[in-house]
Formats: sequence, C-alpha cells, structure tokens
Amino acid sequence: MLVLLALTGTLWLQSKPAQAHTASSSHRQATDSASYADTVLVMDNIYRIGDHDPQGYRFDSARLYVDLAPPGDQIGLVEIASSPLPSLPLEEVSSHRENIKNAIGRIQQSGVETHNKTAMFTPALQKAGAILGKSPPGHRKDVVIITDSLALSGDPQPAGCNAPVEQYWLCEVNALEHQHIAVRLFGFTPPGSESEFASTEAHLRAHGGSATMLVDNTNFPDLAKVYTDMLVSIHPDMFLATFNNSLPRVITTTNDEYLRRLTVLVLGSGQMTLTTVQTPDRKNVARQSLSNGTLYSSQGRGYALETVGSGNLTGQWHLETTGATPTQTLILAQSQGSFILLNPAPSGDDLSPRYVPAAQPLLLLATMNTSDNTPLEGVKLTANPAGPSAPFTANAVPVQVGTLGAILDTPGQSTLLIGLGEALTGGKTDYFTKPFTVIPQTELPNQNMTVNVQPSFTADHPLAASASIPIGVMMPPSLPAGVKMKPLGLFVRDVTAPTINWTPIQTQAADNGRLLGSYHPQRGCGIHYVFAAFGEITGTLNNNKYDYLTYAPGKDYTSYIQSSTSVQATSIAPAYLEWWSGSTVKWNVTIQSTACTQQPLTFTTQVAGHATGAPTINLPGGMLTTTFANNTATNIALKANVNACAPAPFWSDSRFTYQLIPSKLAAGNTLIQVNPTGWQATVICPSIFTNTGRYLLGGILCWFLLSVLLARLLQTACLPFTAQFRKPRLTGKVIVDMQAADPNPSLQEELSTQLTAIPVAIPATRFSERWYLERRNDSVYRFSTRETPELALLEFSIARIGKNYRVNVAATRYARDNTLPLFRVSGKAVERTAVRCMKGEAIVIENDILYSELDVVVW
Repeated sequence: MLVLLALTGTLWLQSKPAQAHTASSSHRQATDSASYADTVLVMDNIYRIGDHDPQGYRFDSARLYVDLAPPGDQIGLVEIASSPLPSLPLEEVSSHRENIKNAIGRIQQSGVETHNKTAMFTPALQKAGAILGKSPPGHRKDVVIITDSLALSGDPQPAGCNAPVEQYWLCEVNALEHQHIAVRLFGFTPPGSESEFASTEAHLRAHGGSATMLVDNTNFPDLAKVYTDMLVSIHPDMFLATFNNSLPRVITTTNDEYLRRLTVLVLGSGQMTLTTVQTPDRKNVARQSLSNGTLYSSQGRGYALETVGSGNLTGQWHLETTGATPTQTLILAQSQGSFILLNPAPSGDDLSPRYVPAAQPLLLLATMNTSDNTPLEGVKLTANPAGPSAPFTANAVPVQVGTLGAILDTPGQSTLLIGLGEALTGGKTDYFTKPFTVIPQTELPNQNMTVNVQPSFTADHPLAASASIPIGVMMPPSLPAGVKMKPLGLFVRDVTAPTINWTPIQTQAADNGRLLGSYHPQRGCGIHYVFAAFGEITGTLNNNKYDYLTYAPGKDYTSYIQSSTSVQATSIAPAYLEWWSGSTVKWNVTIQSTACTQQPLTFTTQVAGHATGAPTINLPGGMLTTTFANNTATNIALKANVNACAPAPFWSDSRFTYQLIPSKLAAGNTLIQVNPTGWQATVICPSIFTNTGRYLLGGILCWFLLSVLLARLLQTACLPFTAQFRKPRLTGKVIVDMQAADPNPSLQEELSTQLTAIPVAIPATRFSERWYLERRNDSVYRFSTRETPELALLEFSIARIGKNYRVNVAATRYARDNTLPLFRVSGKAVERTAVRCMKGEAIVIENDILYSELDVVVW
C-alpha cells in the first residue's frame, strides 16, 4: 500500500524538525553537497590478483572512471606492490585525463609481480592519505582499493592494532577515517567464498567505508557498471539511467531534470563507436571534443562515450553506434541540484546502508539544492519510480521549508532508487536514478505513537461553532535500551479535500513525552478528518547507527458542527478620491460555512456615520446577492463605485468611511462577522494643497496661470491711476503719393500729376518712442523700430512739450552727405536737426509726398 502525504505552507513544530545527524556520518555532512570529489585509486598488481582478473578489466574500468569523472574532480593513483613505488598525485580530470589514463596503462604494462611477492597495503594507504591531504577544502575524499576479497597483506602489525593477521592495513582505514577519508574496496571473490568477504566488509562499514564483492573474472560491462555506480553515489548531483541489452535510439529529457551535463556510454565485449549523438538542437556531436570540456569523446576496450555540457540539453536525443553490439547503455545526468537523502540516515558513511524497521511505512526526507545551497524549485523527484512509487513534494512530511519528502510502504528490495524527472523512453524503469541501500531490520523497534482524539459528535448533538477538539499524542509505554524517540508534531487533514494537505496543530509538551493540543474544525456535516503524529527514532544496531522517521497512522474523526457562517471581508480602497472621475472600492470576502445546505447572502453599501458631502457609493444594481457553497469556504470579490468628490478647502482634506453590510441568514444559521475593520473602507477627498502635491507638474502649471490672471486683473483695476507714468506711442498711418504734386508751389513744376496712394501702417509695437522710415525700393516704404544702415531715411521720435506730445522728424545718420535725399516738411528742409511734424503736414522725399496722419497716444 502506498501512502502519499502533502503538507502545505510553512510548518512550524514544537520540537526541532528531523534531520540526519548520526555520529558516524556527521563528519560528512559538510561535504555531502559538494560538487567535486577527489579519488585515489589504489590498484593491486601482485601475485594472485592476476588469477582473479586475468583479462585486466580492472585497468579498463579505472580508465573509464577517469573518462566519466566530471570537470573539477581530481584523481590520484597508487600501486600496491611489494616495495614502495612511484605514485601519481591528484590531477584535475578535465585537463589531465590522458596523463591519468597513461599512468594506469603503465601499471598494467609492468605486469603482475611474480609469485612469492607480498603485497604491502599499509604503505599504499598511507601514501593515498598523504595525497588526499592536499585536497582543496570542501572536496569529498575517497580511497578506492581494487584487490581480491581476502585483501591479505604482509604489513607488520602496528602498535595497538587489533586487526586480523595479514589484514593489519585495516587499522590504517581507521586513521583515514579521522582524516574524513572513506575507503572503498572492490574485491574479486571466487564462487563459494563469499563468507570470507563478510568480516572485511563489516569493518569498512563500521569506519565510514564500503565494500563491493566482485565475482572472479567479472566481465568488463559488469565491472564498469560498479565503477559508474560509485561515481554516481559520491556525486550528489549525478543520476544514472541503465538500458540492458540495448541501445535506446531516442530518449527524451525534460525541464524537470535541470540538466547541466549528459553522458552517453555504451558497453560491450568488442570495439564500438558512437556515430550519432544528436542533441535536442539537432546537432550531431558524436566523436567531438572541445578544449573547454563542454564536449568530450573517448573510446577504450569495451566502451565508447560522449559527454555534452553545452547547448540545449532538454528534448529528444538520437543515438546510433557501429561495430560490436552494445550489451549495456548507461546515460549519466549531472543536474544543477545536489540530492541529499537526510532520513533515513546512513548507518555510517553517507554511502553506507540505511536501516529501517520492517513492515512499517518508510518516510523519506531529502534536499535538492543548488551549489549556493538554495532549494531547486520545480525539480521532479520520485521515490522508486518503477513502483510502488511516491513523488517528493515540498510539504510531504512536516519539516522546514526547502526540504522534500515522500512516504512509501516498506520497500520490497534493499535498493531504494530516487528518480529524476520523467521516464526517458516512456517506460517505468528507464529513469535517471540515484541508488541508496535501505535495509529493513526486524530487530529495529517498530514503535508507534498513539493519537488520542475526543469521540466524534453527532448530527443531533453537534460541536459548538466556536469549540475546539482536544488532541494528544502518547509515546510508547516503554522503549528498548538505547532507543530514543521524540515526537515532531501533530497534524490534521481533510480526507474529502481536493488535495491531500496536512495542517500543523499548535501543541505543547506534557509529561512522559506527550504532546497536547486542540483543533478547531472548519467543516461539519459528517466530514471526515484524519489526525496523525510524526516522530524520530534513533539508536544503534550491531554497532551501526540508525535514524529514521515514524508516524502514528491516522486517527479518524467525523465532524458535526452547529450551523454557522463566518464572513471575513478585506477592503481595498484608493487612498484618495478624484475630483473629475469616480473611484472603485473593492472587498475580498471569504465565507466559511458549516451549514449543510447552500444559502444566499446579500451585500449592500452605505456611508458610515453622518458624513456631510460624502460622494455616493453603489454596488452594481444597488446590491449584490451571492449563493455560498455549503460546508466549505467561498471566496468572492465585490466592487463598488464611488462618485467624484467636490474639492475640499485649500488646507484641509475630507475623510469618508464606507461600509459593506451583509444581510441576515436563514433561521438556525448564525452569522459571524470576522475582522470588523475589514468591512470598512476609508478614503480621502483631497484638498487643493494635497492635489498639488499629488500632481506636482500640473499643479505648478495651474498655479502659474492663476497668478498671471490675478496679475492682469490687478493691472486693469489700476490703469486709470497710472496713465501719467505710462510711455507714449505713435498711432495712425502715412499715405505715400508717388509722383504727386507738392503743396509747395515751387515744386509743382517738377512733379508729374500722376497719383499712386500707398498706405504705410505703423507696427503695433508698444512703448516705442523712435520709428524709422525705410525705403525698400523705388515704390515700397515701411516703418521699423530699428535703424538700418542701407535703408533707413527718416527718424520719427516723440517729444514732450509741456503736457503735450509732438512728433519730430529728422534724417537718420545714414541719410546724409552725398546720400542725403531731398526731405522737406511744410517746406522746411530736414537734415540731422529734428523738425516738428504737425498732424496732416506733408513730407517730401525726392519726388514722393507723404501725408502724415500720425498722432501720439498714451496706453
């Protein structure tokens, strides 16, 4: 049976949320999320190892491990020999792959040391520890020993070492553990000798390491799979998909996987070539390598691979090979997030088994964080994707924000697979997965907490609308020695809800480890609630620590509540009303009803109190009637229109409060208004001063125009009193008679009797006391307020004589000497000296006569 739980919201608990914190694994916690791993390969090349691995596949698998290691990893090399041999220090794989693989090849080419040679494990492990001592902070550190299952050595017995004879090197494993270095052993074992491997395996697990047994003469694909599984296990951001006896022609990756790098690896018994690795961008990158490491291709005995770390990695991939038929295809995915399984916690090192009780649902607690420890949003993870499966969700178990969880029935196998994203080809087993060893143990305490809930009320005697249900969590009456159990919290969910959401219940600790709390149900009418409690159990089994979560199975409760309807309103109103247009006031209304039938509810609006001058407010149609659902929550949004307001006085704003009013409900259904202030909305009708600040640019412009208008009005009122101070100006016109008779008899004989009258108006420029008459050509005259060197002939100025004004005429400074034309006014010659021009007098300019109608006025 599969149990799925999903908790919504941020859960806070009375006690600290569960986390993996076993003593033996605590030193690895700091590096579990590291993206880089430093590994030293300690390779046995003495005596019987040639009998266990006659084909030397251990070397091919080690070279494959180097090819698969992601950029940033470092690999070193030490050979187990009868005497100290040169070693290879840590080298970064992306820039030194060939150098590391060549070093492995040199060990292989040197051949197995002859019989009667004794393997010296301790110096090799000491050298490996010294190499890893130079590993950068934050990198995880592993020593991988490739030998036979007996792993016998000729090391002398160190002082204080109690390891079996010919296995004194196990004491060096203890020393490496204190340096936070895990030792992993791959041991070839003859069929039927599996029991000889048990003691070595137990010792390594007890000291933060692991051991993997290999059958003698293991073929290359199987040995390569062991190395690949280890690579995936020590990198929390790596997942592996396995296709046995086939090459998938098409695979599909999704955004849910957040891929950063993908590697296609084909394994077989002969030479193979990847001819097609077509990415979702439709680019064939097979057999391509780039110096920056975003593309890497390699081939070796029994394998071919292509790694892609750039471009679009989401979509369809097409794969083809030539040569030998692949017996196995492995596709490795490196995600942007690192997956850490917190609970159940490992018994020792983070790769060691995780012990859980038999026949009890398995609670999984994990994180999937980016390199900066930020939870990866939207990633899809599934426990046991092949089934029975359970999706990881952010709220599946009651823990802190950023943690993922799932609940499975007791797994039927010792390997728990965590699937990433979707199935690659649509099958149930072809997921990117990460394996964890989870071993059910009948010896582990199968202790459950007990949830006590007050007996259910009935329809005839329902729970009071405002009452709560008392709830308690009871601990087991006794626990085995060394077993610790603590409750983590109490939770409730509505079985009939569309989604299975658990809600935390406020609790307080009591005696004997109990938790006490109460819950106010929101729904009645026979709705079923389930209450459950979660806890953590820790202890030790055969010197191996265990730490897992447990929960008390759901306690059913049938809810009957007195009929009531609570209505909560939250107003959303503009801060200010406008003078020129209406405004909108909104109310978000939540109706929570325990009534068992649908009922209508009508809303109206009004002005609160006796506010004078308040703009009217109206709901559409004057009122709004809604029918709320029975025994559940109903959310509605109301909008009311408020008319424009009249401008308030200059210095003071006006405030108005509007109310939303619900109608009464049917008999027997109590109406409860929650949050009284939310039913009111207060708005401001702004003053002139306030609106000036709200609309600053427009306000400044309006004030400026108003000041101009006021100034003009003030000027108009004062004009009668300022005439004597105002400057005079010319008005009128001049008529030019071309070739006309002059009033002076002495000139008549020289002039023709033809008459052409041309009016010349004075420009309407105010306060001009000097005017200049220009002759633009032989027949065009114009008045100007400026003196022009080439054209100006006469200057008219205004002279004050007593209280009167007269117009004087003079030649300009540019109309004299040889260029001085004949100017006469009333028969008097005009030179530089001004001649008074009386109104109606004629001005003679050569053969033209100007009849002046000029006058002087004061504006």
